[in-house]
Amino acid sequence: MKGKLSIIAISLCVVGLVVVLYVGPKHQEEKLTKILASSDREKVDFVIDEVDNPDFYGKLVHNEPIDMLVVGDSLSTSDEDNAWYTLLSNSLSDEYETEVNINVQTTDAGLYNNWMDYLSEKQQAYDLIFFLQGDNDNRTEKEYKHLYEAFLSELTSQHPKAEIITVTESGMDEQQSSVIQELAAYYHVVLIDNVEVAGDEGDAGLRDNVFNYIRTYVYGNKKVSYPEKEFLYGGTETYKNMNVLSLVDLEDPISLSFSGSLVGISYKTGPDHGFFDVYVDGAYVDSYDTYGEEEMVQHIIVSDTLDSGEHAITIQPSILTNEDSSGDELEFIGLITN
Repeated sequence: MKGKLSIIAISLCVVGLVVVLYVGPKHQEEKLTKILASSDREKVDFVIDEVDNPDFYGKLVHNEPIDMLVVGDSLSTSDEDNAWYTLLSNSLSDEYETEVNINVQTTDAGLYNNWMDYLSEKQQAYDLIFFLQGDNDNRTEKEYKHLYEAFLSELTSQHPKAEIITVTESGMDEQQSSVIQELAAYYHVVLIDNVEVAGDEGDAGLRDNVFNYIRTYVYGNKKVSYPEKEFLYGGTETYKNMNVLSLVDLEDPISLSFSGSLVGISYKTGPDHGFFDVYVDGAYVDSYDTYGEEEMVQHIIVSDTLDSGEHAITIQPSILTNEDSSGDELEFIGLITN
């Protein structure tokens, strides 16, 4: 009797395996490939319901152009033709017979700088977004998790149809990596572990893993959806709503009133630039060096622990100097408050 039961159990396992192989992702892929090869492509309704307003996967299925954004730090190769995002773009174009347009907004300047740069540009609607931020950032754990969440929340609300992919990197602090993992799960975005993925293959390894993920979920009929969420970390609201007051037409020194619990400054660096001092409510806060070999925009948080209410900030030239600078030029762009 036990022998017969064993034979029956084995038979059922074999049948189950056959069913899985038949109806699994490979079979779905072959079925969809045949349909797409026919002249009746517009009838692929079992893959996407929202034909008039498709998400990322719907656009791939219908061979529509894809707009891709790479935002964050410098997880890229110096050779853009062989960068992982270029390799990925080529793979998607070949596989789905579509055009992929790439916008790269990456710098080494850190999370806050990257976010301010992102907000300062008029953003279009994207279909695929890579949010890469970590190994070049020296924020405190508190600042990092709040800034990362505020930025990620902005991306999910502004691009509800886009597949948003976060990446943990090999040079990343363990605490930062944990923050990314927690927030990726909380906001229902994709997490790619580049430490495990890349290995010796570098950019090609990351490309392959992302491409295989997308390829699997296209045929798995995935729909992009980001639920409305309260902030995971209490205090993130401090960084969420940023207001920028232009300082371009004001001369040094600058004294202004503002309201809020956070204040920051945007300024330009350059080879002939000098130091400036900052006072908040009459108290000295810090001195900042704006010298840089190249001209670029920097964004700093002066304080994020102010009491709610009215405050005053004074920005003035400093007596401090940088021996590498050929001058003491100061260029202020904006005052950032919440």
